This record gives sequence, C-alpha cells and structure tokens, in this order.
Amino acid sequence: QRFEPEKTVMTSNSNDLQPLTNAVVQLIGHDGNAISVLGRARFAILMSDRPDLVDEFIAEAISGDYNHLLATCQKYVSIE
Repeated sequence: QRFEPEKTVMTSNSNDLQPLTNAVVQLIGHDGNAISVLGRARFAILMSDRPDLVDEFIAEAISGDYNHLLATCQKYVSIE
C-alpha cells in the first residue's frame, strides 16, 4: 500500500478579496505618512459606492500601527 500525503488546500487571504468599496487610491509616488494615507483613503471612500463605511474605516484604520493602516486600506479600497 502506497502512502499518499494529504493535499494542502490553500485558503485565500484578505488580499485576494475584493475591497469593500469601488474606491481606488493612488499611493505610489505620493506622501506615505499615515495621516496622508488615511486622508486619501477616507476621501476615496466618501466618493465611492459605499460612503456609509467611512466611519467604520477610520475607526479600524487608526486602531493599530502603520502596517495595520495599510492592511485596512487594502480591505476598503483598491491601491495603485
């Protein structure tokens, strides 16, 4: 009898999911400080199909460090 290892099933991470809004934010080539990133994403969400999510986005985005801010931005907007 031959041993066959189990196949690993990859689950998608949050980066594979579509953002919660249709907003697109250009970050490359722009000021990367946290306040600038937060403001650009906030404005984009307000202009998006889901402006109702802006307060939720802000609360989540400021609840951690800079990397958490960027991850939250990716959750809510498309980053270019």
